[in-house]
Amino acid sequence: MFVRRFHTSSVSFSKVVPTNLKGKKKSSQEWLTRQLNDPFVERAKMANYRCRSAFKLLEIDQKYNIIKPGFTVIDCGAAPGSWSHIAVKQSNADGAAPGKPKGTVIGVDLLQIYPIAHAITLGNTDFTRTESQDKIRSLLGEKRIDCV
Repeated sequence: MFVRRFHTSSVSFSKVVPTNLKGKKKSSQEWLTRQLNDPFVERAKMANYRCRSAFKLLEIDQKYNIIKPGFTVIDCGAAPGSWSHIAVKQSNADGAAPGKPKGTVIGVDLLQIYPIAHAITLGNTDFTRTESQDKIRSLLGEKRIDCV
């Protein structure tokens, strides 16, 4: 005797099609359609990340364990800030794990970066310039950088 079991899910597999795309190039329309249907975009919104790339860093860190509590992390090209957000959690820069060492996260980008809780953000800053590097050194003091 064979028994079949059917499961139902609340996940909708219908494709979202954007409306009011008059005057937009075909490539822009395709990008918008992909963006609206991307599951990682939806997950990023639900997890309150700034963009979907946060999941890439989480996957890399899960596989290689590159950011540990107490680490000093420099995020070059930090805008919009998802990787810095993840680095704050993974390095314990927010102090969420009281028994573990507290890390430091510095995010640097040419673009403006909106503040990230428990991270130092240097928006409108070119990290290749000597003045920017001096600023980062002054923020770090005697700390060594563990991850860039």
